Amino acid sequence: MQTSYPKNHPFFFRLGVLILLSLVPAMAVPSITAHDHSTVIWGNGNTVNNNYSPQLLREISTKLDRLTQNQNKENRLAQENQQLKAQMRQLSQQLARATANHDTAAIQAVRGLNQGNLSPTADYLRAIAQKARSEGIHKNAQAAEAMRQLASISTTAEALKALQSACDYEPDNALNWNLLGDMHLQAGDVARAEGAYTQLLQLAQTATRSHPNDLNAQRDLSVSYNKIGNIQQTQGDLKGALASYQATHAILKTLAQKDTGNNEAQRDLSVSYNNIGTIQQAQGDLKGALASYRASLAIRQSLAQKDTGNVQGQTDLVISYWKLAHVSQGNESKGFLRQGLAILEQLARENRLDADQKSRWLPLFRNALAH
Repeated sequence: MQTSYPKNHPFFFRLGVLILLSLVPAMAVPSITAHDHSTVIWGNGNTVNNNYSPQLLREISTKLDRLTQNQNKENRLAQENQQLKAQMRQLSQQLARATANHDTAAIQAVRGLNQGNLSPTADYLRAIAQKARSEGIHKNAQAAEAMRQLASISTTAEALKALQSACDYEPDNALNWNLLGDMHLQAGDVARAEGAYTQLLQLAQTATRSHPNDLNAQRDLSVSYNKIGNIQQTQGDLKGALASYQATHAILKTLAQKDTGNNEAQRDLSVSYNNIGTIQQAQGDLKGALASYRASLAIRQSLAQKDTGNVQGQTDLVISYWKLAHVSQGNESKGFLRQGLAILEQLARENRLDADQKSRWLPLFRNALAH
């Protein structure tokens, strides 16, 4: 069966439908009687090394900036998809239990899914939320969960309404504000995304004050600062973005020091160094940016040596070499570009680059070295 989706359905909605549909066949459906998520920016063209013209560097930097932003977006989407999959698993399990209990609405929802019709499922979730709300404040968490699930199968506009309802029902749940902020950002409403992320930050600050030794609370706080920093960077508030990224960095550095064997924590720290370096570079502080980028590179080199077969680890190195090339001069700058190109060419020979990296990243490095 092929299902068509309206153009205004967000990416995660389309993926969510596929996930949910993949789960439906496993449900017992009786008869009617029985039934991802380091935003990178570059300088203004004046802070370039002496080997390239400012115009050429602007063009090349803009191109790779877009590519790295796409990669960061894919990474962010991958994280969001994990949340989505969790929501979908919960929904599928809920539908399975309900159909086993001969719930007519659940039966209709599953049949609708099998036919590519999401309306019965949406109605089912709205009914759950309404019933939970009618039973009192102690059921608000259940109502909020239904709204999050509804958001995952809705258009952007409807998802925003559902997630706002989830925040209204359960305002102390950081997940609600995080999802709402991400959705506003996807819709292009930076101001409202900032508002949601500010609520997220306040909840994270409260949680860490109450549980200062809770590592998960510390990670949540670092994510909150980082998201605020991304917004500030988008708005051109470089001073604010730097302060937010530095707050993120302080937490991530502590977490990485507490768990030196955690590769994910180490990579997060490397991204943090790059974020700080990016702002320093945009501010014209090339010395500071160079130090930050070198610190990031050192971590990434260590991680790459631990797992030589990890493609992300290798492409992280490529990005680091590119960034270092643009705050360095002369032969040193050329050397960074050559190291990045060598990695890309090796990955290409091994057929481990995706189509975008092969068709665009390789030419960028080769063109930069040719000028």
